[in-house]
Amino acid sequence: MFPRPFWMKIPNTTIEDAFNKVTRTEIDRIRAGDTWTHSVAAKPQNKLRNRYTDVFPWDKNRVKLPSKHNDYINASHIDLPDSRYIASQGPLRQTIHHFWSMCYNESQRRGEDDIIIVMITPLVENNRKKCEKYWPDESWDLSSLLKEDQIDLPSMNITNDRSTSFSKFTLTELSLTVGDDVKKVWHYYYHDWADTRTPSDGLSLIELSNQVHKLKSTKKVQVPIIHCSAGVGRTGTFIALDYFNIHDELLVDAENSDPIYELFQLLRNDRLLMIQTLEQYEFLYEFFSKVVLKDFPFEKK
Repeated sequence: MFPRPFWMKIPNTTIEDAFNKVTRTEIDRIRAGDTWTHSVAAKPQNKLRNRYTDVFPWDKNRVKLPSKHNDYINASHIDLPDSRYIASQGPLRQTIHHFWSMCYNESQRRGEDDIIIVMITPLVENNRKKCEKYWPDESWDLSSLLKEDQIDLPSMNITNDRSTSFSKFTLTELSLTVGDDVKKVWHYYYHDWADTRTPSDGLSLIELSNQVHKLKSTKKVQVPIIHCSAGVGRTGTFIALDYFNIHDELLVDAENSDPIYELFQLLRNDRLLMIQTLEQYEFLYEFFSKVVLKDFPFEKK
């Protein structure tokens, strides 16, 4: 029998206070500047590379494109204990080739042959475009766009190989060819999660997480790329779900600590607005309380 973890006993008012505290800290960081800056994202030449005017990567850990001309993309390195991710905004029409350049360059830096992308947003929601469809039905040649933006890659072609449908998401397998190098892309498109809301089916996200981690182990991919529309709310919440799905011992063994709050702080350290709303933050407590209670025998007291 396990003692019931401390975080499962925290009242909703305390959870709300903790969320507001981290949000205030983030506002103070932006005002203070120093190490918490986003000056590259705010440059006039990068205005059209940002989907929203209030969601930027911190300068200190932003992902960089392979370009000496302009290496900016709205994406952040997320470094957690024993796990790493890239959190990105959903591509705009004018940044599709930037996104694929990032995918290739980051994979190449780590010496990997496969790329995993998890997309957690519909393309259109409430008649508003949330993400450009950045993968082809058949094939695309993006080489001329690389040249226009002075991205240091010789050429780029993307081919759609096949798709497999699951209840809440679709897996599309693509081939990304740069010069003579071909990388396999595993693109997961989860389409049942409304913006700023909590997911309607947390277990389907766990199923998605399990698939991603099976691929990570068999294909030896270290860093999956996660994005929604802005790359903060659903993206941050999914990363938290994925992280605790693999590191459930952190939840079970937390007799005197709150690992959800600790992870929330780490995510906000690496990207602005991660786990964007109080409802998303509360969802993590509610969902994992049910999962942990179901899977582990706890003392009744």
